[in-house]
Amino acid sequence: LRSSRFYKRQLGGFLTDQSFVAGLGNYLRCEILFAAGLHPRMRPCDLDGKHLERLAQQILELPRQSYETGGITNALARAEGLMASGSSFEQARFQVFRRAGACCYRCGAVVIQEKQGGQSCYLCPHCQSPAR
Repeated sequence: LRSSRFYKRQLGGFLTDQSFVAGLGNYLRCEILFAAGLHPRMRPCDLDGKHLERLAQQILELPRQSYETGGITNALARAEGLMASGSSFEQARFQVFRRAGACCYRCGAVVIQEKQGGQSCYLCPHCQSPAR
């Protein structure tokens, strides 16, 4: 994250750069940034040590969780509760990805969709404010 190759690039752009971490696609990019509470237009050079550590932790944890659960990046208890209440696996598995217009599970704000790097990026404008 502190490498000169990535330090001034927007988070939403370099997280899908396979030379940074191989295997991260669009849904993991959105989910990692949400879990870390970071806006996709922020750059590593904008972050303090605490935020960089949180981002690094999510880059490691969320792909592992997704792999172990068949694609669930939402909190496991929440996903299980949603499915027990009748939501489909696809509806329950994500925190923000493909949830534009729905309420954020964390704060209740409306999840939005923005274009970045030619792909849709889903985020909560409150939990992922660029002013953080």
